Amino acid sequence: MRRLLAPLAVVALLVATGCGEEKTVLAPACTDSAEAIVTALEKAPGPVTLGDGTTLSRCVDQARSDVELQSLGMVLTSAAEQLAEQRRMVALGYLVGAARRGAEHNGGVGTELVRRLEGTGRLVGDGPDLRRGLRAGNASG
Repeated sequence: MRRLLAPLAVVALLVATGCGEEKTVLAPACTDSAEAIVTALEKAPGPVTLGDGTTLSRCVDQARSDVELQSLGMVLTSAAEQLAEQRRMVALGYLVGAARRGAEHNGGVGTELVRRLEGTGRLVGDGPDLRRGLRAGNASG
């Protein structure tokens, strides 16, 4: 009987631990501050990375838990609002494009966050600078 239970216990343990599934951890720079995001976006439409080298799309991709999504959402939404207020359309477009790119890779977990960021972009219109930023963020964000 023990010989039969041992393999079942191993299988149960593998299932419980996710069979070695890689667990992502949200980089601390992603939720550091909205100001840090806004400052990093000064490089847009060129490639934008945060202080530790993390791309904005990677931040969205890595945010999996409700807590991570909420923290990231607060920071990115605040950054988007600041950019819209300052009329920095290329940077705002880049942020939205990078968020779209990241959400594509995390099974749609970040879709609501992307919608909120897109809403901020719609408040300021759909000009050529915003579109240029969107293209750059989609490409390298």
